[in-house]
Amino acid sequence: MENKNSKKIKYKIIRSATLEMVKSIHVIVDPWHHAHCHDWTNKTICRLPQNLKDNIMFIGKYAEWAYVMDLVASITSRLEEADDIQIVLHNIRKIKPEIFAAFFLGLSTYQPKLAELRKYIADPIQINYEMFEECIDREEILYFFNNLEDMRRLLIETMEQYWEQIFRYEWDSIDACLLKFSKRGTRLIERYDPLSYICSLHKDIFMEDGQLIFHKEPSFSIPISNIGKIVITPSVFSYPHLYGNIIGDKVYIALNMNYNAVRINEMIPAKTLQLLHILEDENRYKMIKILWKTDATTGELADILTLSASTVSLHLKLMKDADIVEIIKVGKHTYYKLNKEPFFCIQKDILDSFE
Repeated sequence: MENKNSKKIKYKIIRSATLEMVKSIHVIVDPWHHAHCHDWTNKTICRLPQNLKDNIMFIGKYAEWAYVMDLVASITSRLEEADDIQIVLHNIRKIKPEIFAAFFLGLSTYQPKLAELRKYIADPIQINYEMFEECIDREEILYFFNNLEDMRRLLIETMEQYWEQIFRYEWDSIDACLLKFSKRGTRLIERYDPLSYICSLHKDIFMEDGQLIFHKEPSFSIPISNIGKIVITPSVFSYPHLYGNIIGDKVYIALNMNYNAVRINEMIPAKTLQLLHILEDENRYKMIKILWKTDATTGELADILTLSASTVSLHLKLMKDADIVEIIKVGKHTYYKLNKEPFFCIQKDILDSFE
């Protein structure tokens, strides 16, 4: 049902390479909750250098990278320019230690008293452990405050290495899929309203008594009248979780997509499709068989296939446009020579599209 104030709420749909990268790291650390990514996870873990894998798992002791997502989401939502990992990492470097601690330890939803965190940074003995989530062990909390800047450096180095060695090769195909769903989301929001749309994204998001409620462990909410902006981030790695947060007057929510949507929507290269189209015609197929053995003129091909010269010329034009034949002049004669390379690639292109 449309909320009468919802149309006034600003929204932004962000395709963030850095945020999606962090979500993919969470899948590596916690693969059991992401069965739809099982094949991707196994292949990626095998590609990870051991030191990078060790660092990912060490940081994973802190809520399996879930709170790093909140940190990155907060940064990317403020960026006007295109999402760039170096810009995000620069922002992580420069934020105040107490703000970094609040995000890293999962306190951003609850608007912690930053003065208390500054006190713990100065003297970790004073830590009030009741302030933190039970999903992080006390030993890890103490270690963090004793080594805050080292932890910040390790996080930045790990994200940078993972991007360079793994994720930048994944991003283009993922982004193409996210773009399609982002456009669909924009159309639905314009047709209805932002609040109704995000409530449709997950069964545990709903409106009740003037509140937008995230039914999680623990649940949290915000008065609808206090919402200044909704930030939606489509993701193929967040499914099936409810990834959302409330920071100030901003509501962050992931648009869950199944990772298989990326592979299904990956297209066979256009040149390969063009070649398949050429091969589906029987006469062109026979012409290719002839040209595989020897160069030939239009007249020679017409005689062998008992076709008119004009019909052969039409087929050759299509083949030339597809870059599988080239013209060779020998005296007064024009020969057609087959370019065999695309035929050797066709099997790989098709099989790669199935992977």
